[in-house]
Amino acid sequence: MKKKQFISVLLMALLIIVGCENGMVKKSMEKAKIAMEEKAYEKALLSLELVLEENPSHEEAKTLHSIVDTYLQATQLIAEEKFAEAKKVIDQLDKGYADYTIKEDMDVLKEKIETHLTEIDKVAQVLTEAEEMFNQQQYEECKATLITHVIGSLSEHVNANPYATSEQKAKAEELVAKSQQALDEQEAQRVAEEERLAEEKRQEEERKKQQEPKVYSREEVTELLISLDKGMAVDEEPDDDFFKDAYINGERCYISNIVYPFGNDYHTRMFYVGSQTLTVYDLDYQAQGTIYEDQDFERGAF
Repeated sequence: MKKKQFISVLLMALLIIVGCENGMVKKSMEKAKIAMEEKAYEKALLSLELVLEENPSHEEAKTLHSIVDTYLQATQLIAEEKFAEAKKVIDQLDKGYADYTIKEDMDVLKEKIETHLTEIDKVAQVLTEAEEMFNQQQYEECKATLITHVIGSLSEHVNANPYATSEQKAKAEELVAKSQQALDEQEAQRVAEEERLAEEKRQEEERKKQQEPKVYSREEVTELLISLDKGMAVDEEPDDDFFKDAYINGERCYISNIVYPFGNDYHTRMFYVGSQTLTVYDLDYQAQGTIYEDQDFERGAF
């Protein structure tokens, strides 16, 4: 009799425990589904883990746990810009997700992954083309391509490509910097070449100038005559129609004169001075030497 009573009590206790466990599982499942409806997927995952701790064979809990866990894994991989890995995770998704409220968010996530993968491939192609431009020394084209299709520019009012990964942006920025450096070097070389050519031209002009005979003005010739104590020299072109400047032996010669005492009077003797050679010519255009030579203007033959 006592043995039967003990077994009955034990059975009742087991039924109570099982009932409590079933109640806990049911309650946790309800919390998980409510959390999913509220898009609180991490909270839902915790509730599902409680269910599976109590009942590891709970099929719906296992299905939901797989779906929610897949969604959270894919979301984290997207945040890390690991879109290819996110796609692998999504591709293993239990098709049963379509029966739950997570379907809308999951479909958005799948579309986002596909879009990013497509656009990332396009950016990769742009980078390949830009590298080829750089290698062909098309630096301006390289810069423009990367700014337009990848990194953007505030000064040029171009937005950055929202699909380019951090790695792609870093590579694009590096190529732009290298292109700009190459352009700066080209500009420096161009300026240096211009300066070199300008200096060569200046030196050539100076050389020609040095080779060309100096052309003295009438005033300079007059000052030289005075400084050499050759007498008083006329420093302006004479008005006399006969005594005018002349071209002798291919150079312009200024008519000039010296005044010297002669008895109680003064005599003037006229002559020509070459504007380039400073050669002294008499009125018959005969050379008598240069103004620097010791000439006897007083007794001279002019």
